[in-house]
Amino acid sequence: MEKQFSYGPVQEMHLTGYFEPEYPGSLTRTDQFQHPIYRLPPEDLRQTKRADVYTALRGYELAWLADPLDAYLLQVQGSGRIVADAGVLRVGYAGKNQAPYVSIGKILVENGSIEKDKISMQTIRDWANKHPRALPRLLANNPSFVYFQKMQTPDHLGPIGTAGIPLTPMASIAVDPDVIPLGTMVWISAPGINTLTIAQDTGGAIKGARIDLFTGTGSAAGEVAGMLNTTVVATVLQDKAGL
Repeated sequence: MEKQFSYGPVQEMHLTGYFEPEYPGSLTRTDQFQHPIYRLPPEDLRQTKRADVYTALRGYELAWLADPLDAYLLQVQGSGRIVADAGVLRVGYAGKNQAPYVSIGKILVENGSIEKDKISMQTIRDWANKHPRALPRLLANNPSFVYFQKMQTPDHLGPIGTAGIPLTPMASIAVDPDVIPLGTMVWISAPGINTLTIAQDTGGAIKGARIDLFTGTGSAAGEVAGMLNTTVVATVLQDKAGL
């Protein structure tokens, strides 16, 4: 590898994880499935804020989920699989409004609901299960909203990233392209983590010195993603042929 690549910039970055969730759902609204995700609406409706979507985007529902937190987290992850009676619907990112992303995890830490060193996807879900009436107010604090499209990606492949190719578990990372360009190979190192990755995706919450590692599909991958919250040393590898 040293013959082909040289070491580029080295910096400390915040590592988190993300995954492709798999949730039960329906293509139509039912008594069980009441919480929609939406397809991309016309331009004049795309800037709708989260608090207004249920009225402004009526008729643009793509599928329905049983849990409002699942519908929200699907937007955070940017892709997913919805297991319905008609089969599995794969959905991917189609667009978003331009409102800034606000972390509900950060809000729960700031208001004392969850201790900072215990914040994770699971502790957020535990809080939501205990406070179902407060959950809609919490979610409304994040005005950013993501729209989806149906995907025809084969089942054995990962979701399609910003680079236009399927993501690979434990190898693909989402980055801020202003910090790490898409297509860049990055070696990440921390206690218990030493692996080569490639920048193939982006995300509304991925800004500055942050890396989001794709961990795979389903609940087990979600557990791994939820535990990733640490500082790593990121080393950019540069192809000598391009220097």
